[in-house]
Amino acid sequence: MSRTISRTIVMCLLLIAVIPVLAQGDRPDPTPAATKNTSIQGDRPEPTPATNKGGTIPNPTGPGGPTSNTGIIRQWAIEAAASTEYSAEGWSANQALGAPDSSGCRDQATAWASLEANDGEYLVVRFEQFVLPTQINVHVVHNTGTIANVLVANSNFTDRFISVPNSAEGRGSPCPNIHSVNVTGIDFAVDSVIIVVNQAASGNWTEIDAVELVGVPVDPSQITPPPATTPVPPQPTTVLGLSVTCPDGIAFNNGVEVVVNMRPGFSYTATAIGIGDFDPIIAVSDENGNILCNDDDANGANYIANLPTTGPIGPSNRTAHKPFTYSGSELGNVSFIVGSFGSTAGEFVLLIEGLAVTRADGSGEGAGDPFLINVTPNMVASGVDYTSYMIAVTNALDTMITAVDANNTIIRLSDGTAVMCDDAGTTNCFGLSEDLTPYYVSRENGRTLGGGRYDSMLHIPNDTFTVEDGGIINYRFTSSGQNTLGDYVAAFHFGTTAGQ
Repeated sequence: MSRTISRTIVMCLLLIAVIPVLAQGDRPDPTPAATKNTSIQGDRPEPTPATNKGGTIPNPTGPGGPTSNTGIIRQWAIEAAASTEYSAEGWSANQALGAPDSSGCRDQATAWASLEANDGEYLVVRFEQFVLPTQINVHVVHNTGTIANVLVANSNFTDRFISVPNSAEGRGSPCPNIHSVNVTGIDFAVDSVIIVVNQAASGNWTEIDAVELVGVPVDPSQITPPPATTPVPPQPTTVLGLSVTCPDGIAFNNGVEVVVNMRPGFSYTATAIGIGDFDPIIAVSDENGNILCNDDDANGANYIANLPTTGPIGPSNRTAHKPFTYSGSELGNVSFIVGSFGSTAGEFVLLIEGLAVTRADGSGEGAGDPFLINVTPNMVASGVDYTSYMIAVTNALDTMITAVDANNTIIRLSDGTAVMCDDAGTTNCFGLSEDLTPYYVSRENGRTLGGGRYDSMLHIPNDTFTVEDGGIINYRFTSSGQNTLGDYVAAFHFGTTAGQ
C-alpha cells in the first residue's frame, strides 16, 4: 500500500472520531447489487470491474482541465476512500475518481454510494497537487440536496482539516447537480476533500460521480499548517416553538403552525407524515379554542409522499392523521400545529385535503384560499427551507400559489420578481422548483394523487428569516388567472428543532 493511500485511510479513521454522526454501529452484509433500492429505482445491473475509473487525471471537457491563465489549476481526484461502499466494484469509492463518467439523474454503478442510505456517510478524495483552494465541484448524479458539509485537508497532517463555510447543498437542488462550493480565506495547502452526506431524511442513496478541486498550486512545505484542534461535537439546537397540550395529556413544545381560512360545514383531513425518524403529533384548533389531537393513527399509516424537497417517504405507523369538520357559522381560521412525540427535532410533510378553488375566492392578486405560516424560531433554527405545494385533484384545475403582503398584494423583489408559482419547473416560478409530474402524495382511502405539469411549488429559503425575529408567510392558493376551478391538496414541507 502506498504512503498516500495510507494517509487517506488514516484521515477516514480520524473522521470517525471527529464527526459524531458517522458512528453507525455494526452494518449488515451488503444486499446483492441487483436488489438495492428496487422499490424506487427498479433492478440494478450487476457491477463489473470495468466501471472502476482508475486514478489518472484526464484532460476533460467542461469543468476541470489544465492550468488557466490566472495560474489556477483544476484537477480530478486520484485516490478515494469512504465510510462505507455499497459494493467493492460498482458504487465503490473509486467510482468518484477521475472526470465524470455517469449520465443523467439516475441510480448508476459508475458513482460512489454508501452501503446504507444513512446520515453521516462520507467520501474522502485526494488530488495529485497541493493547492490553496478556491472552489470545489461535486458531481452528484442521484438524490441531490443531501451534502451536509465539505471539508479540506492536507494528507501530511491527518489531524488538521478545515470545514468549508456554507458548503451544504441546498434542498431541492436540480438533479444531476454540480454542487459548487466557493472557498475563501483558507491559506493552508490542501490535497484532500471530505464530503459528508445526510441521507436518512430522503430515504435514498446519494451518488457522487466525481470531485474537482480548483486552486492555486503551492509547495506544501512553504505553508504553515493550522494548529491541531479538538472538535466539539455539535449539540442539538433547542429553540422553542409553539406549545400544545392535547385533551389526552400528550404535550409538545416544538410546534409548527399553519393557519387556514376554512368554509363552514366543510370536511377536511389533515395528515402529518414524518421524514426519517420524526414521529409527528398533529393538533387542530379553531377560533373558539376547541382542539383535536392525533398521534399514530392507523388510518394514516399507509400515507406516502414523494416531493422534490423530500424524496420518497414510505408508509409509517407513526403518521398523525385527523379528519374534521369546521362547524363555524362563517369563514374562520383553523390552526394546524405539528410537533413531535418527545419534542424531538426533524422534518415532516403536512397534507391538507378537502380544499377547492371556487368562485367565492375572489379575483385579482389577493384572491384564493388564505394560508398563514407562522415562522417560529424553531423553524428557522431547523435550517429547513419553507416549501409549499398545490396539487390539483381535478385535471382542469391550473393551480397557482402566491405570497402576499399586508395589503394583499403579491410580494415583489427589488428587481420586480414576483414571489409566486404558476406551473412548477418553469420560469413562472420563484426560486427552486421542479415539474411535479413525477411526484405524488397520498389521499384518504388509499388513493394516490400524482402531480401534473400545471401544479405549483413555492420554495422560500430558510435564511429569509432570523431566529430572533421569525416572521409570517401569507400564501394564497388559487388558479392561474382565476380561470379554472376544482379540488386540490395542499402540502407543506417544514422542519423543527428539539423542544426544551
